[in-house]
Amino acid sequence: MRPGQTIDQRPAREQQTASMAKVAYSDIIAGSIGRWLLPKLGRVIDQAAFFWISLKVMIRYRGIGRQLLNRILVQQVYFTGLQSLELIAFFAVLLGAVIFLQANSILTKLGSAGALSSVVISILIREIGPMLTAVVIILRSGSAIAMEIGYMNVLGEIEGLEMQGVAPHHFLCIPRLIGVTI
Repeated sequence: MRPGQTIDQRPAREQQTASMAKVAYSDIIAGSIGRWLLPKLGRVIDQAAFFWISLKVMIRYRGIGRQLLNRILVQQVYFTGLQSLELIAFFAVLLGAVIFLQANSILTKLGSAGALSSVVISILIREIGPMLTAVVIILRSGSAIAMEIGYMNVLGEIEGLEMQGVAPHHFLCIPRLIGVTI
């Protein structure tokens, strides 16, 4: 107890200190949740804005430069789909062999070696195949598209398109987005 402090004032100060500690602790929790949530929310908002702008540009410029856009679209489908088949087939054979060997060793111990083909087919075709394909396409094509647009930005080609009156979003993003989707 401090000099000049009465016994009646002491519990009130302790209660005030305890309530301040609770408020500080809740501020720390709220701050950490906010630091975690805000970047994720910002990313979702950016993606929604990109989707909205893409839709708006597709509707506004639907007939402009159709031949050029079709050529870019065909090139993108060729790069994303056909040229990725080699890599996807290699990984599928490699992964299929590993799954076959693992399933064979497990199923022979259990006495169900006859179910090996159905297990391998269900695991590889239904579960892992689509995911492997998506990962390879996203990694290969996504990085190539990002690098191509980055080079165009560094070299000033995007500004050149804007100066010529061409909407860069219509010319660069829409064909690549549709090509990867197909």
